[in-house]
Amino acid sequence: SSGTGGIAMMIGDGLTVTGNTVRDSDIAGIGTWDICRNVLISANVVVGSRNTGIIVEWNGDWDSRTRDVTVAGNLVSDVAQNAVQVYHGSCGDVVIRGNEIHRSRTGVRLVDCEGVEVIDNRISRMGQDGIRLDGEGDTSCSRILVEGNRVLNCNLQGIWNSFAGVWIRGKHREVTVRGNAIGNDAQELSIWYDGPAQAASITYDCQTLALRHDGQTVKELKLADVPVE
Repeated sequence: SSGTGGIAMMIGDGLTVTGNTVRDSDIAGIGTWDICRNVLISANVVVGSRNTGIIVEWNGDWDSRTRDVTVAGNLVSDVAQNAVQVYHGSCGDVVIRGNEIHRSRTGVRLVDCEGVEVIDNRISRMGQDGIRLDGEGDTSCSRILVEGNRVLNCNLQGIWNSFAGVWIRGKHREVTVRGNAIGNDAQELSIWYDGPAQAASITYDCQTLALRHDGQTVKELKLADVPVE
């Protein structure tokens, strides 16, 4: 799919994309672009995308957003940017579950979305972060669950502590991180929150939560030291 994406869904309800193999797309291997509802993307293989592996996106107004999307049981690997991405107003109950994600820049990236569950995925050998919540401008994420994921051997493009297993960056609300296995061959990868404390509502269940400001770790909190919420 040189010069474009592999499979693109644009304006539809009740869409299923399953059992496909997409290789070496220039944009996204599989993606939703305009208003899509009740979408299932499952059991696909996406390899070698020069941009994004699987993307859920809609840049329109809130009431006409893409919603009710499930991305489950896919294999995504060797992607230049984000293996799975929910991007700009795509909110509306997206589930990213049980995917195998390997050898990409970032495993799962969420930007400007609401009601997203990232659960039971196996993510390994990312160049940067395993799972990343991002803010762009005034955008934020809310009602996010990151649970039961296995994130191993990330941070392959930088020195140690340049990136994290889970990185929460920006002004997000109602974010829950619990029950994830995060580490690499040498030591445990932290979960980082990099944003203003007054703008965040985070529940976490992990060995270490590192608070960061201007790219530097300010304090590492242990579960034994602080309340869970």
